[in-house]
Order: sequence, then C-alpha cells, then structure tokens
Amino acid sequence: MTLNPVVTQAVLRDFDAIRAECAKSDQIYRPDCIRQGLELTSRRIPFHGDYGAMRQTLRQTSMEIASEVSSKKDPNRDRLEIDPDTNVRFRSRRYYTPVKISEMTTVKTRVSAALDACQSRLLKLADRSTSWNKNYTVVAVGVSRLSSVLR
Repeated sequence: MTLNPVVTQAVLRDFDAIRAECAKSDQIYRPDCIRQGLELTSRRIPFHGDYGAMRQTLRQTSMEIASEVSSKKDPNRDRLEIDPDTNVRFRSRRYYTPVKISEMTTVKTRVSAALDACQSRLLKLADRSTSWNKNYTVVAVGVSRLSSVLR
C-alpha cells in the first residue's frame, strides 16, 4: 500500500483517542495505556508497502514501553479495566497495569525517551521521499504529543 492521507489521518485520530483515554486514568496506569494504544494503532496500519516501516516502529516502541512497565509494575494494585465502549476508536476490553508510585519518575522518563526515539526513527524514515516526508513527519508529531499525557 502506498502512503495516503486517509490512512495517515486515521493514525492521528487513533493517537488523539489514546491521549484522551490515557488522560482520564490515574498516573500509574498511563504508561501502559500509551503502550497499548501504540500496539492497537500499529495493528491497524497496513503491514506491507510504504506503511510497513511505520507499523514496525510503533510496535517496537510499544515493546520497549512494555518492558519498562513490566519491570516496574505494582503487584499490590489491581489492573485498571477499560470497558469496550469507552473509546470509539478501540472497541475492545483492555486492562492497564499499574506502575509503582515510587518508580513513576523513572518510568515517565524512560517512556518519554522511548517516544522520543520513536519520533526520531519516524523522522529518519521520512527522508526517503517527499511523500514519506509528508506522512511520516505528521505521524512523528502525533507520537510526540503522546508524551504530554505523562506530565
């Protein structure tokens, strides 16, 4: 599949839905919310053609964040259950893993770093052509806006 504004705008709408959903949850659940949002968004992106590298980059970032959340999870708190009708973009039941409050500063820093690295990889891929520049840059900006949820 070649790059087109319809698919790229769908990715941005997914990011907006992720930001809105994560902002409603407690701070300790937000890193995992971002992780799952990136994963769900990547699943909707075509895996072949010009979108393959974008999909892979988002999946890689999701895995990096998953590793951080997993290593700092709070076993004394329950996971947060999100009902399927909470987010119109992602109609599935989700569970967010809590992070230890004492580790939040470290987790926020590392998740922000992972999102920054994702943005950098997308911008590097954008150098391939004018079309890639237009679409990948827009998505990179969308990724950078996700980190605002961590503040």
